[in-house]
Amino acid sequence: MKKSKYTPYDCFENIYLIDYDKLSLDNKKVIIFDLDNTIMPYHIKRPTQKIIDFMQSLKDKGFIVILLSNSPKKRIEVIGELLGIDYFYRAMKPFKKGYKEVLSKYKDYKKDEFVCIGDQLITDVFGARRVGIDCILVKPIFLDNEHWYTKINRMNERRIIKKFRNTNPVVYTKIYNIRGDIKN
Repeated sequence: MKKSKYTPYDCFENIYLIDYDKLSLDNKKVIIFDLDNTIMPYHIKRPTQKIIDFMQSLKDKGFIVILLSNSPKKRIEVIGELLGIDYFYRAMKPFKKGYKEVLSKYKDYKKDEFVCIGDQLITDVFGARRVGIDCILVKPIFLDNEHWYTKINRMNERRIIKKFRNTNPVVYTKIYNIRGDIKN
């Protein structure tokens, strides 16, 4: 079956349900996380202790953990430092800029050793696929207070997901099962 440029590597309800041991077996060594609505909602300013502990557990497993976000430096810097992980801000996803910065800084790793985790097909999955990185799609944490431009992306995203119904029913079913905002 032909993969679309929006086809995720896999889909999960949230970041905590991903099988990181399987990712390790799949030779993934660097995890690039989107921040807003993937790790925490937009309106939350600081990570919870649960998030801090979780990121530490990934580092303890040997992963390099990175934040890659379209958010401004002020937001990402604080969160990245509290989590003790590297961060890249104003990434301009889905453009290649931010991903290329990450790949350049971590050039000792091959592209197939990276995996991106995000909540949007258009910015996260498509952006990662454009540079040859796999991306896991998670359900957005909180859809109600997204920025106006994200709401436009979500409308387009729903159309893409509905096309999967015919072109890739397995992916469609996975996405449909984790998302509450997709109508059949």
